[in-house]
Amino acid sequence: MLAVPFTRVHSISLTPELSRAKREAIASLDLGQYVVAHLIVDRTAENLWRVNGETPLPVLSDGTLGVIYGTQSEGEPNAKTDVFSLLVHGPAARRLHMKPHDEAVAEMTAALSKLWPGFKSHVREPYLYSHHPAAVAVWPPGRSPLDAKAQALFEPEDGVYFAGTG
Repeated sequence: MLAVPFTRVHSISLTPELSRAKREAIASLDLGQYVVAHLIVDRTAENLWRVNGETPLPVLSDGTLGVIYGTQSEGEPNAKTDVFSLLVHGPAARRLHMKPHDEAVAEMTAALSKLWPGFKSHVREPYLYSHHPAAVAVWPPGRSPLDAKAQALFEPEDGVYFAGTG
């Protein structure tokens, strides 16, 4: 069982070597990019997006914010704050990886304030977690998990099975 980041497979000496088809399949993968954001917000922030006590969240956005989870639990009844969560992915995450923390937070809170005016004033503490850009393999544009290269990853070779490819 081989369970290492796909970007490191080439540095492992296997006997016999992986076939050319398997090496090409690995080389054809792209880097998945993710940033997890947890914004500690005043509990009153929920008034911005709740309608009749109901929340429309989570929702997949088409820009900087990725998946907007919002606040997902009721938390402690007497708490004054809650955790507002987002999962930023793809090109937006790639941009955030390269920005200083304060700039990344400013970009996210500005985008949230466009959806819910005043949102930024409710943020007490921002926490961003940039995951290693090679932590997740993705199929690049034009590829499919059903194509021949993908199938090469699903098949064992000389007793070697790849974990995390299915």
